[in-house]
Amino acid sequence: MAKMVKLYKSKENANFFGSPISSVAYNDKLGNWDGQKYCEEDFGFKKGITKLRSGSYVLIEDPPSYNGRAYAYKISDKEALDEILESGHKELLDQKKFDRLKELYKSMILKDVEKAKKYDDFINNERLRLNDTIKELKKQLSFVKKSVNCTEQEIDKIIIQLNIVKGKVTLLDDVRNSIKAEDQTKKDTEYSQLSLAA
Repeated sequence: MAKMVKLYKSKENANFFGSPISSVAYNDKLGNWDGQKYCEEDFGFKKGITKLRSGSYVLIEDPPSYNGRAYAYKISDKEALDEILESGHKELLDQKKFDRLKELYKSMILKDVEKAKKYDDFINNERLRLNDTIKELKKQLSFVKKSVNCTEQEIDKIIIQLNIVKGKVTLLDDVRNSIKAEDQTKKDTEYSQLSLAA
């Protein structure tokens, strides 16, 4: 028979010895916890996760300071997904009981993709604006050079402005390429995990 742990309405109820509302089967599927993050080392603090028949998700904690008195409490879907992702056990999302969390995870990825597209659109628009500025400065430079009263200072001033704007274009391109490379690596990893799970 599986070890059972008391289920509380919230972490506060569990920590301050509130009244349990039920009990759930113990598991430590999320792994070891060092008090701040999931880790390989066994500090004696373990965490698990499960789903109630009602559809609520439950976090199970087994801290060493409680002398083997593990406890569980209800958490939101977002908190449950965060715990799974932080633990590094994304394979749990493949289990039927975590289907709702898997859908939430997919929607988060899609939002990230949409955000990246908006950012890319902003960079493209800014680049177009800067290219228009470059064209205008080149016209000014051409006009000033043809002018009879043109001074070297006027030419230098326009050349400096031109170089500044060209530098901004280069910087925008570098930022975009850097973001795209990071996003692509992240997307490749996440999509490969999702496609393997599908």
